[in-house]
Amino acid sequence: MSLKMSKQAIIELLNSNALKYRKAHSRKAKGELLKQLIELTGYKSSKSIIRYYSRIRKRKRVEKRGRVPKLRLNDIELIKTIWLKSDQPCGKRLHPMLPTWLKAFSKRHEIDEESQRRVLSVSPATLDRVLRGFKVDDIHKDNKQTISALKQSIPIIDTTRKIDIPGHLYADTVAHCGDSTRGSFVWTLTVTDDLTLWTQNRAIWNKGQEATCAAFLYLLREMPFMVRSINTDNGSEFINYHLQRMLKERYKRCKLTRSRPYKKNDNARAEERNRHKVRELIGYERIDNEQCVFLLNQVYRYHNLLTNFFIASTRLVSKQRNPVTGKTKKKYDKARTPYERVMEQMKDGARKRNLVSLKESLDPIELQENIQKSLKKLFSLMNPESIL
Repeated sequence: MSLKMSKQAIIELLNSNALKYRKAHSRKAKGELLKQLIELTGYKSSKSIIRYYSRIRKRKRVEKRGRVPKLRLNDIELIKTIWLKSDQPCGKRLHPMLPTWLKAFSKRHEIDEESQRRVLSVSPATLDRVLRGFKVDDIHKDNKQTISALKQSIPIIDTTRKIDIPGHLYADTVAHCGDSTRGSFVWTLTVTDDLTLWTQNRAIWNKGQEATCAAFLYLLREMPFMVRSINTDNGSEFINYHLQRMLKERYKRCKLTRSRPYKKNDNARAEERNRHKVRELIGYERIDNEQCVFLLNQVYRYHNLLTNFFIASTRLVSKQRNPVTGKTKKKYDKARTPYERVMEQMKDGARKRNLVSLKESLDPIELQENIQKSLKKLFSLMNPESIL
């Protein structure tokens, strides 16, 4: 008569009789033991018990063959500590450094002589093998492959395309670093439309992912037309998953392209605006005070309104080179403001009426005065000792 046993109790019973089953050399002895276990566990057949004992035997740990390892866990920990303290050199460089570092380390911590002897007896190859799990070289390689794959997924701009509607934007950044790119400083993100030359600028502190994404969202919202495409260079502030994901989620119909490497003419509109709208306004001085970001954005807010609504510009229509004289003849269209170019392209609607009412509320002289006041505050903060 079988007893009602829990699963855990059955396992404990079978495990306690496993050694007895293995030592039983005759079929009769094994059969009697299996018969007893069937009565106690309630199994209908002895096959289940035999299979269980077979799995236990397969799971039996096989002793690792080979030499006994020289180093113990505390020795590996000691090598890792010295390696981290010595700026993570490779095994060939760490090996001659070990006696000096071990001597200095033993003055601050108690290390037995046997452990010191074992650590000093290892070879450079063994050091590399021991420290392999703590190094991060493979991670950096994976990141390089990821960035390359992301760059390949973004198509290169078609330079032969013809633009006849607004919304095809070019974006670029300007570094206010002076003569050195070391440390932190202010950057300017510039976004300009190819057809209307409508341009927006925004200052950011460094060019990290969060600051760049926030500036992009602000500038794209300020555009008076639908964004159809955005072209950038191959800088890391543009070619990263955060900005690409943000643009694809917020502007699903917008096509993202990039310039060819080392071909600035692919992003000529943005490069041109960098000089006219940023360098001629701010100059080339270094701005490494984070408080200047707010003042610079004040300048850009007034300057964006002034240049887009009241400053006329010409757009290159054609360019021909004379093969005899070598001179290039350029033809430009009629000088118009970006506002006038936008109004020609826009249909009657709420967006157009809002743009007209905004234009009527602005005064170009007042905007210019506000720009000069904001620039004076900005330059005084950049150079406190200078007098404007």
